[in-house]
Amino acid sequence: MTPLSVAAQEEDIQARIDSTLQLLARLDELAGQCLEAKDATASDTSPCAQFLAAVDGEIVATYLQQCTDLRAWRDAFVSAQFNSSAPPADSALQMQHLVGVEYVCGENALKQRTQYVALAFAHTQEAGPEGTTASTELNRRLAELEFDSRIDAERRALQDSVEALQRRRAMETARQMQQLENELIRQQITPPPQ
Repeated sequence: MTPLSVAAQEEDIQARIDSTLQLLARLDELAGQCLEAKDATASDTSPCAQFLAAVDGEIVATYLQQCTDLRAWRDAFVSAQFNSSAPPADSALQMQHLVGVEYVCGENALKQRTQYVALAFAHTQEAGPEGTTASTELNRRLAELEFDSRIDAERRALQDSVEALQRRRAMETARQMQQLENELIRQQITPPPQ
């Protein structure tokens, strides 16, 4: 994400969260239409084709890019707050943004924040040979989303581990410095042996 002023960045983050939520809603709408077409008649597969095109096309690609940008903002914000002793300017708004990012891009968000996508996906897998390629592509996309979520979780765990190690080292260094200062003070107080 490009550097912005704080107010512009706050507006941009909220706009990206809202946009990502709209992408999920649109994908869910297409999935619902696919399921309705399945119930109405087995001969009309165009709603399901539209759903699969959305999964393999711009909607999911944009969703993935938005989530990548939002996660990058979240990680940068968390790192900055961890390394800063000052409290955030508007912690309630920041918390709202963090919750929003987790809601739309968290682990399994695509499955948990949509009502029809998983069902429509299952339907397209049962559709037969013409749905096989699209189903394979959808499987691949869903696996990529899950993989990205796992990588994010592993990266966060690794960052937490590195930060904990840094804190321990800083505490050990401070303790050693304190011991050294105490020893120097003792040497100044204690008269030299005669």
